[in-house]
Amino acid sequence: MRTGASVRGFAQVEHRPGEPRYILLTQCLQNDFFLNPDCRLGLPKFVVRNMLVGKQHVEKPGPPASGENGFSRSTLMHGPLGRMLEETIGRRLNGREPNGTLHVVNIRDWHSPGPSYDDERRVYGCHCEAGCWGAAYIDGLTPYLDPGRSLAEEKARYFAAGSVRIYHVHSDTLFDFKPHSEIVGPHKFASSPLEDLLDVIVEGSSSEVVELHELLAEGTDAESKAFHKFARRVVRSREAERPEIHLGAIGVYTDIKIKTVLTGVRTRYDLTNVAVSDTFTSSVTLDRHLAGLDYAKKVLGIEVIHGINDFVRFLGGSQRVKDEKSLVAAERYASYQHFFQDQQNVLA
Repeated sequence: MRTGASVRGFAQVEHRPGEPRYILLTQCLQNDFFLNPDCRLGLPKFVVRNMLVGKQHVEKPGPPASGENGFSRSTLMHGPLGRMLEETIGRRLNGREPNGTLHVVNIRDWHSPGPSYDDERRVYGCHCEAGCWGAAYIDGLTPYLDPGRSLAEEKARYFAAGSVRIYHVHSDTLFDFKPHSEIVGPHKFASSPLEDLLDVIVEGSSSEVVELHELLAEGTDAESKAFHKFARRVVRSREAERPEIHLGAIGVYTDIKIKTVLTGVRTRYDLTNVAVSDTFTSSVTLDRHLAGLDYAKKVLGIEVIHGINDFVRFLGGSQRVKDEKSLVAAERYASYQHFFQDQQNVLA
């Protein structure tokens, strides 16, 4: 089946019933966390360099070619994260990846003035304020994360081309499966835009996933009541078809945001193939980063994948980055698997 989006000029999107579905969850790949030295939630410089520019700049810490906000676009595009995004998203945007469809769900901190933001601001400081530079995707990597090039002051829009579909979830809370603060009820929470979206991608039949594309391409807001009704209909339909799902997660913070969203995924969906990258997740300290990965593996039963090539392959990519060893500076989680056990043994 082939369907196009004529309203906004999207390229035609091909979808074959029964093909695997690949899902990439990105968590807070935004300027405030990576490029803003004045943000209290910003990552340490060595962590940023590990992920964005790689081993060459860690071993030779001279200043890279700098853009206005720290790194040139070329430096970022050729760093570990840029290369991984090129092999997973870039190739699919250009129709060069034949294996299945990749659904990229960018979860983005997006705070507007109000009681909910005030609570976070008092604890974590100002961050990711709606429409500001800090809330935008990492400078230099927007061609992958927001190829529709949304205006800085507006929420990013759905985009589809080749065999990739890119969605954006704007979250004003630490808990991304919690609905926005203005629609929270007095007791049990209604489903959030993230839950509605994943319900369709994970549970929907081929025809329902095509309908999802058509709805969003026509301009239906994923936060609207109409979209919520569509998602509930998909959940109730329970069509017999169940494709193979591969879901991978990257972003920050490993011990808070990544841990929370993966717990939400595990408690909502019966998925066999769920993975988190130890190379493209991070926290402010190695101890906290390892604690998040440890929880994902030992409690949630989620696979921890190291490096670029294995993660690209997990998401259906067919190409390999030949210079992976010269790029990846982050240590393997596997080298620290027994860290917490050894720590407890020493204390005992």
